[in-house]
Amino acid sequence: MTIERARDVLIALLRSGTVPDGAWAEVDVEALCREADRHGVAPLLAANPQLLARAPAMLASRLLDIQRREVAVDLLREQGIREVMAAFGRAAVPALLFKGTQLAYTHYPRPDLRPRLDTDVLIAAGDLPRAHRVLLALGYRPDVQAGSAGVLYQQAYIRQAPEALPHVLDMHWRLANPEVFGHMLSFEELAAESVCIHRLGQHVRGLGAVHALLVAAVHRVAHHFDDDRLIWLYDLARVGGGLDADEWRRFRALASARGVLSVCRASLEQAEAVCGPVVPEACRHELLHEPWDAREVTAAYLDARRPHAFVVLDDLRALPDWRGRLRVVRSHMFPPARYMREIYAPRSRAPVAWLYAVRAVRGARRWLSKPGTAPPLDTFDGRSPQ
Repeated sequence: MTIERARDVLIALLRSGTVPDGAWAEVDVEALCREADRHGVAPLLAANPQLLARAPAMLASRLLDIQRREVAVDLLREQGIREVMAAFGRAAVPALLFKGTQLAYTHYPRPDLRPRLDTDVLIAAGDLPRAHRVLLALGYRPDVQAGSAGVLYQQAYIRQAPEALPHVLDMHWRLANPEVFGHMLSFEELAAESVCIHRLGQHVRGLGAVHALLVAAVHRVAHHFDDDRLIWLYDLARVGGGLDADEWRRFRALASARGVLSVCRASLEQAEAVCGPVVPEACRHELLHEPWDAREVTAAYLDARRPHAFVVLDDLRALPDWRGRLRVVRSHMFPPARYMREIYAPRSRAPVAWLYAVRAVRGARRWLSKPGTAPPLDTFDGRSPQ
């Protein structure tokens, strides 16, 4: 079974809970489960009793195994989330859950149905030092990364617990790393319309529905170059299904005003191809068919032919001064020595200058490649899928 065929089968299962007559015979259970896990939809399939009743016994068994794993992981992860958010509250650090973690609690029947590998938290940039101290006090340690705080606007923290799964918390002080998306929405705007995530307690908040949809539509393009991962498209259907016509019109106006309408439109079109109609009839024409501003620089992220070097050029053009541009160039060319040692030669005493040379050779192919066609490198790598 090819990857493309496995994806088609997964889409059919998500939409109707079954596949066309006779198609079960051609299903490669191992390949299908592997793709379901990679696309983050295995728990959703396992939660469908009609599907389990019709599917081959081996497929049903494998899906239930994945579901049990996600339930166990989610219980442990939730303890960490509650602890971190309570500590932020005590330290007077306003924080918002967003992306996959928030949606798991606000838009899915159970949080384990929305797999994710880390917890994304958004804070104001000015609160970064205090938030850092809070996480250190809880036993979290910052993960090594390539860029500086002026290039990457997030920092992963990991807490290793004895005989337990590590909890990875990705702390953001801006919605997106690419400069062309970075100022789409401020923390203050998001906090003003935030909602309580009741399942986690009265003190835990996440993005309002319109903002959550905008972030979901943009994230898969800004950080993952229009990746077709099914759970990200399913997110759009879950969030969009809860919006009324006025909220959809506000979403459209906001996307246009912030220069991301083309990106949002592409994400919604892909979501509809997988999940069926997402945008209500009353808003379809203005959202999906009315012209968008051709000057939207973010639309370039939808072009699969653009080499990665152009992504960096977009960032440089978006920065207001040469000091910021030089900082970006320096971060790409000369990441911190600690990063170079840990990533390229953790058990070697090779000179750091040699490691920079190795990195330059390895990175040349990526800089000239199309997004998604080469292994991630340094500043471009995203955290694990959300």
